[in-house]
Amino acid sequence: MHDTAFKIGGMVMAAYLPPRASRILEIGSMNVNGGLRDHAPRNGEYIGLDMEHGPGVDHVVTGLDDWPVENNSFDLVLASSTLEHDPAFWMTFLQMCRKARPGGYIYISAPANGKVHRYPKDYWRFYPDAGLALQDWACSRDIDIMLVESFTAERENDVWNDFCAVFRRGPSENDIVVDFVHTQVPSTNVISWRTHEFIRPNEFPEDMRLLESSSEERSRWEHHAMHVAHEAGIRESAIRSELDEAKRTAESASNERDRQAHHLERVLSELEEVQRLQGSHETAFQETKDKNHELGHELAMLRNRIAQRDEEVAQAWQASQISDEEREKLSSALDKAQAQTQEQRGWVLDLALERTRLERKVTELDHQLYEMNRARDATQRKCDVEMQACISLRDQIERMAIMDRAKPEMSHVDDLNPQLQSSAIQIAELEETVLQLQSALATATDESKRLDKTANLLTARAEENAAEMASLGDITANLQDIVADVNQQNSWLREVAQILLEEHNSWRTLLSGSSARERRHRVLQQRGLFNAQAYRNRYPDVINDGQDPLRHFIVHGIVENRKID
Repeated sequence: MHDTAFKIGGMVMAAYLPPRASRILEIGSMNVNGGLRDHAPRNGEYIGLDMEHGPGVDHVVTGLDDWPVENNSFDLVLASSTLEHDPAFWMTFLQMCRKARPGGYIYISAPANGKVHRYPKDYWRFYPDAGLALQDWACSRDIDIMLVESFTAERENDVWNDFCAVFRRGPSENDIVVDFVHTQVPSTNVISWRTHEFIRPNEFPEDMRLLESSSEERSRWEHHAMHVAHEAGIRESAIRSELDEAKRTAESASNERDRQAHHLERVLSELEEVQRLQGSHETAFQETKDKNHELGHELAMLRNRIAQRDEEVAQAWQASQISDEEREKLSSALDKAQAQTQEQRGWVLDLALERTRLERKVTELDHQLYEMNRARDATQRKCDVEMQACISLRDQIERMAIMDRAKPEMSHVDDLNPQLQSSAIQIAELEETVLQLQSALATATDESKRLDKTANLLTARAEENAAEMASLGDITANLQDIVADVNQQNSWLREVAQILLEEHNSWRTLLSGSSARERRHRVLQQRGLFNAQAYRNRYPDVINDGQDPLRHFIVHGIVENRKID
C-alpha cells in the first residue's frame, strides 16, 4: 500500500465512523507494505477478507457468494487499492453496499493513473465521474446509496494519484457528515452530495500536467541550448580571432627567440672569454706553485746551513736574504696568483717541522749544557773536598813538626818518619790532583761559555726563523684568500652559465627581451647568485650607462673587484 492510500484511509475512518463502538469490513485486507487496520479504533470490530491467506486476513473467500459476514451490519465497508485488480469490480461494489447497514458508509480507493502493477492482474483505472456511475449502478439494482464525496488525490512521495469515493447506505434519518476528507488533502475534480459540479476542476490528470511541465521545461532547455549554441558560435569566432592573434604573437615570439638566441651566443662568447681568463688564472697559479717550490728549496738550503758554525750561519743568513728587487718580483707574482695548492700547505708544514727540529736541537744543547754544568759543579765539589783534605793533612804535619821540635827526646818520632813521608807524598799527589781538577774546571767553564754563546746564537736564529715562518704564513694565507676568491668566482660563473643554458633550452625563449631579463634576474636572486637591484643601488654608474647589471658585472665588475653581496 502506497503512502497516500494509507493516509487517506485513516482520514476516512476518523471522519465517517460513529463515536460508539463500530464494525468495519475491509475487502482485500492483506497487509502489503502497510494496512488500514492500523487506523481502526480499539473499541471497534475489524474484519478483513481476501482471496489468499496472509497478515491482516481474517477470512479467505473465493468469490462473492462465500463472504462469512451478514448483510446490513457494518458501519464502514472499505476497499483500498483493490478494485483495479478485480475483473468485475462493479459486482464487488454491490456486495460491499449490501454489507453496510442503513446509515453506514462505503469507501473505495483505486488508482487514477500509474504504471501496470499486476497483483495478479491489473484491469482498471478510475476517472472523476466513476463515483456517479457506481451510485447509478447500485440504485439500478435496488440498493439505496448516495455519493457523499469523491475526488482525485494529488501524489506525495509515490507515483500514484488515487480516486477516492465515499457512499452512504440509505435509508437513514441521521445527518450526513459534512467534514469532508477532500478538504484535508490536496485534490482535484471534487464532487459532493451538495453538487455534482466539479470543485477544483482539472481536465488533465497530474501525470499529464507533469508531462506538460516536463515538455515546457524541455522546450526551455532546448531554447537555452540554442542560445548556448549561438553564444558558442560567437565564442568560437572570438576564439578563432584570438588564435589568429596568438599565431601572430607566436611569430613575433619566434623572432624574439631568434634575437634571444643571438643574445645567448654573445653570452656564450663572454663565457668563453671568462673560461679563458680562468685558464690564465690557472697558469698564474702554476707559476706561483713553481715559485713556491723554489722558495721551499731555498729554505731547505737555509736549514742545512743552520747547523754550521756561527760564522757560516751568519754568511748563509746574509746570502739567504731576499733583495728588494726579488721581493718586488715575489709581490708581483703573488698579486697575479689566483689559486692555492696542497703543496703550499705541505711547504708550510715542512717549515713548522724544521722549526720543531731546531727547537729540539736547542733543547738538546740546553740539556748538554746542563749536564756539563753539573759535571763542573761535581768537579768543583771534589776539588773542595780534596783541598780540605790537603789543608787538614798540612795542619796535622805542622802539629807533628811542632811536637818533634818540642820533644826531641821522644823515642817514637823515628817511628813517625815513614808515616810523615807517606803523608807528604799523598799531599803532593793531592795537590797535583787539585791542579788537574782546577785545569779541567777551567776547561769546562770555557766550554760552558762557548756552549752558552752557541745556544744564544741558535736561539736567536730560531727566533729569526720563527719570524720568517710567520711572514711566510701570512703570504700563504694571502695566497689562500686569493685562491678562495678565484674558486668562488669560477663556481659563481658556472652556476650562472648553467641557468643561462637552461633558459635557452626552455619555452622562456619565447618571452620578450625585458620579460626574459627580469625573470633571469629574479631566478638568480632566488638562488642567491646575483641581486640586480642591489648592484644598481651600489654602483649608480651601471644605471647611467644603461647596461644590464649581470653583463656589466661579468665584463667589468669582476676585473674591477666589485662586490655583489
